[in-house]
Amino acid sequence: MNDPKIRISNVIKSYGGERNRFTAIDGVSVDVKSGEFLCIVGPSGCGKSTLLKMCGHLEEPTKGRIEMAHEDPSRPLNAMIFQQESVFPWMTVAENAAYGIKTTGGWKGKESQEKVDYFLEKTGLSAFKKFVSAVKSTRLP
Repeated sequence: MNDPKIRISNVIKSYGGERNRFTAIDGVSVDVKSGEFLCIVGPSGCGKSTLLKMCGHLEEPTKGRIEMAHEDPSRPLNAMIFQQESVFPWMTVAENAAYGIKTTGGWKGKESQEKVDYFLEKTGLSAFKKFVSAVKSTRLP
């Protein structure tokens, strides 16, 4: 009960090789308990987005661990909204939603389509699934 919901332990994230290594995050550790509210603030380029991407499993730490409690596997563990446009404007809302599964080779036909439909319904986007995303907008549709 007292275990943290999020535990970030000695996380390091580096890019590049031996000669041109850049360390974006160097030894970050934090525990977030149930009911706590955490803000990550800092100047541009200090690693805020990199840390969030690692928490969202979009990037892996070079060293260290990130652990998150996941009590209800029927619900997504987390979600992330990117600062820049993150939809393909020539695709429909449903095609954008399915993109990650399809490009990683995880598409399983009807089963995957049902999962996409489920999450479109859960987010209130199912009525727009055939809409093509606007080119000048980050909003769907």
